[in-house]
Amino acid sequence: MDVIQMKASADVGNSSTKVITVEGVTKKARKQPSVISYLPVVPQFEDEEVETLVANLHKNMVVHVTSKSISQNGLFAVGDIANNFGGDGFNIKRHKKAEHDMTIIQPLAMIATTAVQNAYTQTNEVPESISIELEYVTAIPVVDYSKANAKALEERITGNHILVLYVGEELKVQVTINIVAAKVVQEGIPAFYAIAEHSPAKGKPSMFEKYNELYEVKFTGSDFTKRKILFVDIGDGTTELITVVDGKPVVTKSEGARCGVGHASEKALKAFKDKYKFNVELTRSTFMEKVLNENDKWHKEADNELKLAIHEQENKVFDAVTEVIENTLLNDVDDIVVFGGATNVFANLEKRLVDYADQYKMRVLWIDGKEASLLNAIGLDELNNKVFFKK
Repeated sequence: MDVIQMKASADVGNSSTKVITVEGVTKKARKQPSVISYLPVVPQFEDEEVETLVANLHKNMVVHVTSKSISQNGLFAVGDIANNFGGDGFNIKRHKKAEHDMTIIQPLAMIATTAVQNAYTQTNEVPESISIELEYVTAIPVVDYSKANAKALEERITGNHILVLYVGEELKVQVTINIVAAKVVQEGIPAFYAIAEHSPAKGKPSMFEKYNELYEVKFTGSDFTKRKILFVDIGDGTTELITVVDGKPVVTKSEGARCGVGHASEKALKAFKDKYKFNVELTRSTFMEKVLNENDKWHKEADNELKLAIHEQENKVFDAVTEVIENTLLNDVDDIVVFGGATNVFANLEKRLVDYADQYKMRVLWIDGKEASLLNAIGLDELNNKVFFKK
């Protein structure tokens, strides 16, 4: 059996996990809710053709994991399908990503699933087994980051992991993933590399288009390597505030704040359940499905509760940003670069930061849309291929 050489870069967020894999010339980006659920038995699957089962594997990840890196080997539903079994996500007030089993299980399941799909595309058959040698990069929040914590996670994840991935009820594939090299960085830093290397696809707008129009400049990614920048990564459970000067992160002037859209969704979930006497078990993930699904009969009520809670978190993020600028950086900042999944939700924060920046002769690069939530994963991929494990 040939060993597949693969690279993977994983941004494990409190709300979703983004994984970019590179196998030969094939690069794929995947996104799944950060949810896992322990299963006592293999669940029933829809009776579908093998081709359909393989195509939908990412939505139906059921995998047995054997690994020294997790607290308990076992059968898990991962991602979308885990919500059907009362799946557990990160408790953003208690869990540290560097210590949580989801940080290991979720990316491994997504990598194994992609490998099976790639194999099926090449042979039109579901293989019995796959063996992978993997170079792996991931990140942890600034509030949890230290060299010791990063090294501990690198050592924890390095080595062999055996996954048995179920393709329907009758087919299964043993995927052995040997992580031969691993690197853990602090969240926020990968975004700098994503911006510095940004080159829009043909016919697609640059992420700097709005910035250039607002400030009447013609910046490209390389221009930001010569600036004093505060990167603001608004995530689900934490907001990372990373200072980068002339292309180099300044760790001593970087920090994290425990605020983000996840805190808003938790508060909104509690208010929703209390106000509407909602006795059905709801997780933060299933509550957010109601917010996002306009056809859900509880969409309006859920959306209203989230908007109320978001206003409070916007204030906390604004306060965290301005406090770092004024007290840590002494207003010596050229640009405030804001990204993360929350930029698509925190509608009022952009104008507040632009107005604030104008007072102190700073600029704001506000990144939203699909790129906002994928920026760390894109940057991790750049680091994987061009810095840590370049050939």
